Amino acid sequence: MDSGSTAALGEACSSKSNCTDPVAECSGNPSVCACPTTHYDSNGQSGAGVCLQSSVAILKKETYISIVERSFGSKCNVQAQCITTSSECQLEKCACGADRYHTTDTDACVTKLADGAIGCTDAGTQCATQGSVCTERTCACAEENFSKDGRCVPKIAYDSTGCLNDNHCLTSGAVCSGSKCLCVNAKYHQVASDACLEKKQIGFVCVSKSECATTGADCLEGKCACPVAMYLMATECKTKVTNGEICTLNEACATTGAKCVNGSCHCDANTEFIQGNACTAKKSFNSSCTTDKECQTTSSKCLNQKCTCEAASFHDVQADKCLLKLAY
Repeated sequence: MDSGSTAALGEACSSKSNCTDPVAECSGNPSVCACPTTHYDSNGQSGAGVCLQSSVAILKKETYISIVERSFGSKCNVQAQCITTSSECQLEKCACGADRYHTTDTDACVTKLADGAIGCTDAGTQCATQGSVCTERTCACAEENFSKDGRCVPKIAYDSTGCLNDNHCLTSGAVCSGSKCLCVNAKYHQVASDACLEKKQIGFVCVSKSECATTGADCLEGKCACPVAMYLMATECKTKVTNGEICTLNEACATTGAKCVNGSCHCDANTEFIQGNACTAKKSFNSSCTTDKECQTTSSKCLNQKCTCEAASFHDVQADKCLLKLAY
């Protein structure tokens, strides 16, 4: 030691040669003897100690001051005092870093368990994701939450935005489509159960139109059905057509009672006439009428609001025809 070295660690100096510890440097404002960054003061921040390089030197007892070992949770001054593997001296206490937890089995600070990892008993201290629960020794977010940016956050409600995948949706069976949780692929949202359920076919019980699978169908009188002005063809409700228009089914005809004959809708010309929007049975001889087409008897007319024969004709009851009277 230099005979001019009189300043202990923490005491004023003018140059390195003033420091009693050969490793110490004269630094700071005001200048004091201090350990370099590769060393630490054996007395912590109290000064008058010696500069120690590493815990290896301490274990080999190559220093000239003893360091008191500290167990997990005990008071400390420097990290080298903490004997728990990978522990730190935080706020004068031997503890684990924020990303680690203490296991008594090996007296070590080990890395916290990621979401989905097995082995937890206490989610609050052992699981890395904030807000996790420990279910069957597995770290995970509760069923109504999902992991995002290191935290368990609430799942996305139906028809709301913010999801990245299907697991982020709160509604059972919903999918994440364009960052929004929705029911797709022939499913509808049932509010009561908050679930996506299969849509219903014609004739099945329903509460709203959205439950019906058939295109154009509505929920009528508690069941999925085509509206009155439409008919069912395959998986679609199509608009009915008027008399004379092209059809393939009797159900396609809008006029009540009309039939699809030779590819178009018609009433039976021999026995029916159109009244309003229905095929109506023609009227027998001598019945009240308003137009000739209402009268069933061949060649009869609607005269004085009755189906009858013209003056030059007579009614053949057996053939139900109006025949010309014979000349004398």
